[in-house]
Amino acid sequence: MKNKVVVFGAGAIGRGLLADITFNRAYQVVFVDAVGLLVDKLVNCKEYCVHLEGRSEASHIIRGYRALKIDNINDIANEIADSAFVTASVGGANLGDIAGLIAVGLAKRKGILNILVCENWPKADHILSDMLLSRGCDKKSFTCVPCSVERMAKSAENSLDVIVESEQSLYVDETHWVGDKPPIEELLFCKNIEAYYKRKLYTNNAGHVLLAYAGYLSGCELLYEALGIQKIRQDLIDLLNAASQVLIKDYNFTKTDMECHVDELICWRFSNRKLADTTKRVARDPPRKLGPEERLVALVRHLEKYGLSTVPVSRVIAAAMRYYDEDDAGSVKLAEMIVAGGPEMVLKQICGFNLMERCYQECLQFFCEKN
Repeated sequence: MKNKVVVFGAGAIGRGLLADITFNRAYQVVFVDAVGLLVDKLVNCKEYCVHLEGRSEASHIIRGYRALKIDNINDIANEIADSAFVTASVGGANLGDIAGLIAVGLAKRKGILNILVCENWPKADHILSDMLLSRGCDKKSFTCVPCSVERMAKSAENSLDVIVESEQSLYVDETHWVGDKPPIEELLFCKNIEAYYKRKLYTNNAGHVLLAYAGYLSGCELLYEALGIQKIRQDLIDLLNAASQVLIKDYNFTKTDMECHVDELICWRFSNRKLADTTKRVARDPPRKLGPEERLVALVRHLEKYGLSTVPVSRVIAAAMRYYDEDDAGSVKLAEMIVAGGPEMVLKQICGFNLMERCYQECLQFFCEKN
């Protein structure tokens, strides 16, 4: 196989992480994206810059890539046929859009295809694998490799450039990888990918939505503004400490591991003004973020299992139920449910709580305290 990688999804993660770490190890990058205007811009501009910000700073120029629109089925299949591996960072809800393309490519290929599934979506690797099997792909022709994306990335305004978090990369499940591992040091192969995925879910992702929902209620537009409010900062610390207790018990992280990770999040990620995310973007689609397997409710289940306080999470769930953005269909749906059946309807139907649970009562208390 050639030193070539097909990158499905030319968004911030595709351009700012996956293309960055492969191009810098002499791989040919082929982008595939559903947004025609983005593909045209990549083709016409011929290069862009990845700006690394944080503990260390650097700039990488990415050039010499190719970019294909998602309806260019034959060319995409040909690229897959002789690629070293493929990556997917299209959003979990869009995996169906690329499954058919990968299936066509598999039919032209000799040898197994490693597909790095880089989605912030529960069981995304299983979802994509099932989609490929349903399209008649031989289960021995591919392997969907679950990954945990650690690098935060943000597209620069009016530019293809991407601003990214330095010294953060990608954890890859080595138990699913088939064949020789690529010589890319930023691919961090590990035997227990679930541990790193759950660490990200319960700390990075949960911390982000706390800042988003609490920040919204305090009139903040940017996450770092919310972090600057002492009450919100303390609530964040309480949440991250609660998550740390679970991760230490469930996944054998040490106390030092978690202290360092929490410090990294507070001091370098959440406070990074160059990577400043908006409360509106991070808060969007609250029904998904309140789902049973998502960052908040799933964490509650682990805290309950160990008899630990669920208050730090209940506080965030209540704030999420008070979030409203008329341009966000998920937010509107949540508001309509609350009008129709009160916050109780959300807690039962979206979160999956029952009224006898401690967290159920805590969420109601926090919700009503602010209304």
